[in-house]
Amino acid sequence: MPDPVTYVKGFVYDNKTKKKLIAAIDLYNISNYKYARKIVSDDEGEFLITLPSKNKYAFNVEKEGYLFFSEHFDLIEHYDSTKPYMLNIPLQKIAVGNTSILKNVFFDTDSYELLEASVFELDNLVKLLQLNSSLEVEIGGHTDNTGTTDYNKTLSENRAKAVYNYLIQKNISKARLTFIGYGENRPIADNNTEEGKAKNRRTEFKVINF
Repeated sequence: MPDPVTYVKGFVYDNKTKKKLIAAIDLYNISNYKYARKIVSDDEGEFLITLPSKNKYAFNVEKEGYLFFSEHFDLIEHYDSTKPYMLNIPLQKIAVGNTSILKNVFFDTDSYELLEASVFELDNLVKLLQLNSSLEVEIGGHTDNTGTTDYNKTLSENRAKAVYNYLIQKNISKARLTFIGYGENRPIADNNTEEGKAKNRRTEFKVINF
């Protein structure tokens, strides 16, 4: 009996102008760290893809002149054969001050060792830096408010440094990179909920020169 499938559908658009964009979308199966598929959104920014359900997927969306966008989604808990899983994707232009969350960079709890599933995301950041030779970025680490302020500051800095070191190993010049740990000081969600805490535990990069 074939594996069940479901549809994933959405739009890619400019986050400021709302203009629909043609962009490349790479999908990866988080469950086995394998590349799944590449698709391209059409002239109206729309895409539709059929995927085996009962898996967790990561994706990266890229377009020349824009920061890539990453996310992951779960078709195990959100599987529904009668309607598509919706993904609407805003892209930011490469500009000083713009920040992108590396949503597919993963660490174990209380660890700053990069997990294998992070490689796809980090290699996309390497590619972005290679294609834009004047681009300089700051790698920022963030935590939720669990633990002491000093502990969170150190953990977030070590996580940011782990990404920084990966980029250097891929021959990105140190002169184009900085890293900093912000600890719990810059939350983007409510630390009183588990969902909010998960959003606050993040690694991101910010354009500091272009």
